[in-house]
Amino acid sequence: MCIVFWTLDHDDYALIMCTNRDEFLHRPTLNAHFHSFDHPTDAPEMLGSQNDDEGSVLSGIDLKGGGTWLGINRAGRIAVLTNITEAYTTYDTSRGSLCSSFLLDPPPEAQTLANEFTSLVAPDTKFAGFNLLLLSPVSAPSSQTTEYGAAHSLTVSYEALFATNNGGGGDIVSRTITKEDISAIPNAEGVCDCFSNGADAHGGADWPKVIRGKKEFAEILGSIGRETQKSEDELVEELLGMLSISADTPIQKREDLRNTIRVLPFELQNDLLPPDERWYGTRLSTVILVRKDGSVKFVEQDVFELGTEGGNDVVEGNTNGNGQAKEAKRPCLAGSSSRRMFEFNIRRS
Repeated sequence: MCIVFWTLDHDDYALIMCTNRDEFLHRPTLNAHFHSFDHPTDAPEMLGSQNDDEGSVLSGIDLKGGGTWLGINRAGRIAVLTNITEAYTTYDTSRGSLCSSFLLDPPPEAQTLANEFTSLVAPDTKFAGFNLLLLSPVSAPSSQTTEYGAAHSLTVSYEALFATNNGGGGDIVSRTITKEDISAIPNAEGVCDCFSNGADAHGGADWPKVIRGKKEFAEILGSIGRETQKSEDELVEELLGMLSISADTPIQKREDLRNTIRVLPFELQNDLLPPDERWYGTRLSTVILVRKDGSVKFVEQDVFELGTEGGNDVVEGNTNGNGQAKEAKRPCLAGSSSRRMFEFNIRRS
């Protein structure tokens, strides 16, 4: 399970976005860094500082699939993808390639985002179930009067496209979204929207985590206008705090995941997997802020990980074949130091 909150409707920001990535805790993943998807295994696993010479795309990399679930490039283009919850089936095409293709390819001149997406992937291409949000920046001239006279600059805004196949093997449908459109989306809170792992055509917007999260997100957005002295760092902390909201009742089965924004680690019962590969939960929280002047702040925070705090715990009933207890990694909460922050300015053509 994953969840994405976003808005295009703010006086100072072209985009405010925050997301949780929920995944098996053992799945090999690289932290966010600048790269070009060409040699992911050569990228540093723990990159704590930004390197302006490292590629054109800022994202984590799923080493198993080779793509990403969320990324932004130096031109300010953003792609974020969630899987639709469904029975496991294999397909020849990888969903992660939808993000990487959009982030790597230069935007076609004089072409709408809708036309670009059509050229990126044919509607009848078969993928496992997915929801995909693509955002492309648009710069427009603006002016303001200062004590020295009129000052002219470019103001960034975003055009957005949401695409989904509503489940594995389905035809891909898409729609463009503007900030004026968001208030017309079912269950949107007027200034913001959200999607998770539900199918767009089958009540995904009605999941409890989506409904609660949009209300919390809208409240934070409203407080920015009321509290003019709130710093950007304070905004980041509030958004990360919202992403930490968990359901009051523990997760007993996979369907319970739709009730909680942060997924506390639990074991998915599967006798084919070793014990430390059954743990599933929220691995990462990410905040992306794009100001209308084109400045970007990208914050990635580790949430739960395996066996890095206090050593490995012994799992009862798991033996090594000699009747002795075998050590297995257990999930723990990552510390506040497990955070990466990048700041840069959008490159404008």
